[in-house]
Formats: sequence, C-alpha cells, structure tokens
Amino acid sequence: MSVCDRDCLHCPYPDCVCDEMDYADYQAADRIDREIIHPRTARQERIAAQQRAYREANRERYNAYQRKYYHRKREEATRNVTPNP
Repeated sequence: MSVCDRDCLHCPYPDCVCDEMDYADYQAADRIDREIIHPRTARQERIAAQQRAYREANRERYNAYQRKYYHRKREEATRNVTPNP
C-alpha cells in the first residue's frame, strides 16, 4: 500500500494516494481561496484598515461595553432559570 508524504508538489505518484484532507490542508485551501481566487479589493482593504484603527483607538470603551453586556445577560439568564420541581 502506498503512503502519502503530504508533499503534493513533489509527489512520486501519478495519481493522489491520499483521499482525506487534514486540518492543515483545509487551512491551505482557505488561504489560497482568500489570497488568489478571491483577493480583497483596494476599497475592502481601506475599509478593513479603518475598522482596525477605530477598534484600536476605542479598545477600552468597547471592552467596557462588552463586560456590561455580559453581566447584564448573565443576570437575566440566572433570573429566568426556574428550579426543577
């Protein structure tokens, strides 16, 4: 039985002997899809840079909002729990 060494560019076999994909294969396929097949446009890159800058500038305010939201929802969840009879 043939064993795959996961080096597809230098594979000694004329046809692939490995039928399954592992996590690294899915990551590589996703990277190729993002970078080569569907790259971001200049407008998308500009918007992403603006969003990163805003989040960085307002990090404390955003984190405070998240903590407040978490505590409020946690209190609501504990209030709505009914004990089992």
